[in-house]
Amino acid sequence: MTASLGPVTRLAAELVCSIFDPLSLNDLLTTSWVCREWRSIARGHPTFWKDIALRSCARADVEFFLARLVASDPTAPISVSTFTGQLSALEPKLAREVLDCLFANLHRLESFALDPWLFDRALIPAIYDALRRPAPLLQIFHFAATGGPCTVPLPSDLFAGQAPRLRQLVLHGVILAEPAPAVFSLVERVYYNARNRSCVSALPSTRSHLVMTQFPAAHVLQCDVLTMDTSLLPSTPAFDMNKVTVFAFMIKDVVSLGEFLRWPPAVAARTLDLRMLCPDAEVNTRLIEHLLPGELSLTGKWKGGRKDDLTLDFTPVGALRQRVVVQALAAVLPLLPITSREVAMSLVLLNVPVDALTLFGLWFRGSFPALTHLVLWISRDAMRLPLPLDITVHTPVLETVMLIGGGASNSSPGVVHSEAIRDLITVLVISRPTVGLHFRDIRVVGELAPMGEQGAGTIHIGRRRGYDGV
Repeated sequence: MTASLGPVTRLAAELVCSIFDPLSLNDLLTTSWVCREWRSIARGHPTFWKDIALRSCARADVEFFLARLVASDPTAPISVSTFTGQLSALEPKLAREVLDCLFANLHRLESFALDPWLFDRALIPAIYDALRRPAPLLQIFHFAATGGPCTVPLPSDLFAGQAPRLRQLVLHGVILAEPAPAVFSLVERVYYNARNRSCVSALPSTRSHLVMTQFPAAHVLQCDVLTMDTSLLPSTPAFDMNKVTVFAFMIKDVVSLGEFLRWPPAVAARTLDLRMLCPDAEVNTRLIEHLLPGELSLTGKWKGGRKDDLTLDFTPVGALRQRVVVQALAAVLPLLPITSREVAMSLVLLNVPVDALTLFGLWFRGSFPALTHLVLWISRDAMRLPLPLDITVHTPVLETVMLIGGGASNSSPGVVHSEAIRDLITVLVISRPTVGLHFRDIRVVGELAPMGEQGAGTIHIGRRRGYDGV
């Protein structure tokens, strides 16, 4: 095979290195199999030695992982991950070798991702003891118990209290306890999930309130705790709410929301998870008012939209709570601070109850004098409802309307929509011929001749992925 590659095998090492430079470790390893010469160059590339990941529990991969750790420069900082994406554990002998090698290098780790269930349960005490060693270069610590809840809390003397650069902490399936490790006081970005990533089991909720008290430097706090003992919540959180930029909670016990409202109202949070909403309109109203005057983005995902977007994605909410969320939005939408500034608005309506469009139709009337861009992503369930045809009346500066049909991304393109879609397009073209119209995966039933008569140009309705427009 090498002979058939011809000039590729004779490329200068500097040129091959430039090919490797933007690649992740996995991509570098894959690309290096082009030929023997490329594999040799890859072994000298910085990425090969800086990012060291255990790819699987297979003996060959484990031995390769250990060989790279041992052969790397003992003075150079490295990033190590033991997440294999598998629930199987290492062989006992290999597990001990991996542990010994990992923690012998703890002092030079910049990023450390550890799955304790990769090892035999009998080794868990040894792992916790090893985590009491200093980690002076560590910036990111990811501790995720993928095989079951880890009911033993992290040691209070985690990293011997010597991790001065630690700024990001990701914990999955790990219990919190008091006193908190001293290094928690330095963490700025916290991602805590009381559930395991690969199973539905959850930790006891009695200590979940500690996530609010143990991270005084946090400005990003994303948390899935399922339930929380609200009687144990502090009167104020440990962190400065005025500096928080992301504050996202998914709490199954919606009564807990009321407890959050005891905190000072000056919150700069940018993200409110849709799953926080509940049937109690008064609670939702107070919650939204509590989050103002911060820029607000409603989202059903952990990450919010861009600063000037309003993204309402219902997909993660779940079928059983869809109507509850729509009812809650009826109380929330009028409170959003979007009437006095230019807003590029994106409404993502996926898998929602059919009465959702009626709600948004009412919301459009008179609410968006500064709206410049509008995206309507119509789900399969909602496609037969009347759309808000008067949106152009109260949007004097509207420039672009994008219609996306066919439901979720896995829906077939070219879904036939109701006459409501046709009517909306007709109204837009006739009343505002200067508005740019864009379509994706929409096929309209009906005659579109009146649009051409208004001089709006030809409307291209696409059946392919991508965007067509006027």
